[in-house]
Amino acid sequence: MPQMQIRDLGPCIIVWNSLEVGKSIGNVKVKFEQATADVQEDQMGLTKVDLVTMGYKSQEVTVPATRLTLSQIETVTHHAVKTNQSVEFFNAAGEDLYDLSKELILKPAQDGAAVADTNQWWHFMKAYPITKLDVGYGVKDQRVWDITFTVFPGLGTGSDFGLTHRIGPAIP
Repeated sequence: MPQMQIRDLGPCIIVWNSLEVGKSIGNVKVKFEQATADVQEDQMGLTKVDLVTMGYKSQEVTVPATRLTLSQIETVTHHAVKTNQSVEFFNAAGEDLYDLSKELILKPAQDGAAVADTNQWWHFMKAYPITKLDVGYGVKDQRVWDITFTVFPGLGTGSDFGLTHRIGPAIP
């Protein structure tokens, strides 16, 4: 059976805004849920006779990250600022995150490094990380930073309008 272009199994290297996000533990998950609306006709009762697409309800990539450096924490946490030996976190409200979004790339990993074949890379053109910090300190619990990248459609003009992701080499 042929192998999927993005591989059937294995970990990946996560890159956002040209920076490696860190190591993952557990599954990096891609979730796109398309919204639809039913089309009905009185003569068919409550049976739908067609569906109309309504865009995506959710578009996200979830990364359970672990063993992050201070620089990586600063990169993926909104309003985190790295100083000499620490990261400081500041509250923020009311910001438009589309303008802050950058490209997210999932690169299949082999022997701990990204595969060189860019045809296997999964690009999300406009993504922004939202970090959910729920850290436990216990004998058996490894600390995990749950990072969910919200993916936005391209709002420009031309061929990137509506584009959310692609598998294959980067667009030149």
